Amino acid sequence: MLDASTALVLPSVSNYVEAFSLAITEAWARGKPVAASAVGEVPYRVRHMVNGLLVPPRNPKALADAMLQLVRDRKLGERLGAEGRKNIRVWDEIVDELIKIYTKK
Repeated sequence: MLDASTALVLPSVSNYVEAFSLAITEAWARGKPVAASAVGEVPYRVRHMVNGLLVPPRNPKALADAMLQLVRDRKLGERLGAEGRKNIRVWDEIVDELIKIYTKK
């Protein structure tokens, strides 16, 4: 579904539900932009107009505006998705880093 989508839209309304959104990571892994409510951990990962769009929770107009912005400005979506992709690590990178840590003398 993400591969066929324009963006990930995450309209969360509760701080305690979004402890670490795997959906955001999955979207960024595919180079997709994220439009999300500023709740829980989301504002710590998604930076407005840097690697995604943040909207106030329970604000359907702001969410709709963000969605329209991503549909109308494809270059913005591509840029945000590419920036988001920089925030994730693939398992090979994690394993390499762990090997370096555990083999230090």
